[in-house]
Amino acid sequence: MYSDVYGLVLTTGDRELLVGEIDILVNNLYMTEALKSEVRSTAAAVLGGYKDALPAVREAVKRMREIKLGVAVELPQRAIEGIVHRVRKYLGEDVVVDFHLWPELIGGATVYWEGRYGDFSLKKKLEDYGQL
Repeated sequence: MYSDVYGLVLTTGDRELLVGEIDILVNNLYMTEALKSEVRSTAAAVLGGYKDALPAVREAVKRMREIKLGVAVELPQRAIEGIVHRVRKYLGEDVVVDFHLWPELIGGATVYWEGRYGDFSLKKKLEDYGQL
């Protein structure tokens, strides 16, 4: 329903930023001035089409389902985009990824989704084989 809005949100930080921008627009009498000065141009372009429905859009963004990924290294933007694309392909467009940096994982990732946890890290593999 809000595919274009969900496209603005890759991470939980993006979600917080977009909710703040929507709040600015909802609370600002002069939307055009707010669009120019306080809201990212990409968000303004998308949100401009929802002028009369911004409170509903805000709630939809806040309700996005969350998957938590623990990773060993800081990921470049391109990697984040690729991961989010794959996650949404399988779980739906209303999913936001909450990345956590855990250097002790060595490599791989941990995943927490709807009450389930999976540890796919190199640290776990080494522990399982008794080498760590």
